[in-house]
Amino acid sequence: MLFPGWSWRSYRQDNNSSQSMPSSSERSRGDERKRDSNTGVTVARKDHNTRKEGGKREQVGGSNSSDGSRAKPTNKDAEIHRLRDDLARAQKEVQEKEDEIRELKTRLEQSQALSLTRAHELRDVQTWLSVAAEPSEQEIIRMISHLNEEIYQCSAKLVENWSFSPGDTDTRQDACGRIAGILGQVMMNTLRYTNGDDSERETVTQIAIQACLTGWACWYIQRWTFEYDMADQIIANVYYGIQEAELPIIAGRWRSLTQQHVVTSPEAEVRMKSELLGYLCDILLASGIQVEGECIYDMVSSRFEGSVNDVVKRTVDARKTIGIGAVSSDFIPFTVGSGDTFDDTKMTAAYKGGARDEKERVLCTIEMGIFKRDVFIENGGGDPVNRDYRGATLKTAKVVLESQVRELVNEFARY
Repeated sequence: MLFPGWSWRSYRQDNNSSQSMPSSSERSRGDERKRDSNTGVTVARKDHNTRKEGGKREQVGGSNSSDGSRAKPTNKDAEIHRLRDDLARAQKEVQEKEDEIRELKTRLEQSQALSLTRAHELRDVQTWLSVAAEPSEQEIIRMISHLNEEIYQCSAKLVENWSFSPGDTDTRQDACGRIAGILGQVMMNTLRYTNGDDSERETVTQIAIQACLTGWACWYIQRWTFEYDMADQIIANVYYGIQEAELPIIAGRWRSLTQQHVVTSPEAEVRMKSELLGYLCDILLASGIQVEGECIYDMVSSRFEGSVNDVVKRTVDARKTIGIGAVSSDFIPFTVGSGDTFDDTKMTAAYKGGARDEKERVLCTIEMGIFKRDVFIENGGGDPVNRDYRGATLKTAKVVLESQVRELVNEFARY
């Protein structure tokens, strides 16, 4: 049964009113939950702000309570920073030292390579400059003396067993004309106009042959090549230029190698030997031996070829020893020209009495001398201006004076 004044409709309205109109506190909580359920932002922000404020308070409180304890971390940081700086400097120094070591290694490798190259060059230079034991002065003097003796023996054999005619034939005149350039005009006249027995004429003829062989041997030893005169002069000029510009040992070695490798053809050797025999035949004809000119060459070749070959062999050996074997010094064989004034520092008179007058003139040379020349460099720098050429006569040349054979020549001799 319903209460008076109450109805169902009023009950629903009342009930709805009580549900839809909560209290103020409930409304605020409801609103807050509503916001939380809708966004979820307000509460979280509030909690975050609460924690941040609490942290600030803790930091402020902690800062106020631990001011003395922060000094130790600061010192450690400084120490770490200092150690890091030291480490960086040490690493930089190590890097610099490694760079220096690499550079030194590179220089060492370059030095070793250069040293090896220089060692090879030095070995080549030593091979080029090194020579076997050079001949001594005494050996060269003995060699020239033996050559002179061989020439004397050959000339003595050549004048044996000939008969001399007093006449002046056409053959004799032609022979005199050919040897005038070899012996000189004075010696040719002496040979042609000798007045005396066969012994005196043999003496004059032997002197002429000795002079011819001595001059030929001296010429042969000093030659560079026997092919062409111009080629010989060119090589000689090159050698003189090297002497003026290079050290003496280099110039001497160049001379030695050049003479060693400038080969004379067999044809040139045969030609030279034939020419030498021809000179000897002309001397015999100019002296007036009784023989036909056409057969004189065959007679001399058959009878005296062995003696002439001995002279040629000793001359070739002398050229090798002086031109190729001797390197440190120049050894120069020499003769004295016909008509030159006698000089006792370079010459010796052949016969007794010697030079009676300091103006005595030389007729011919019958034994060659030997002269030694050295080049000294005062400052050791190879400057041609400071070169000093010094020479010494190791062996004097033996000469025949005009006065010594004057009495052997008749009144038609012309000097």
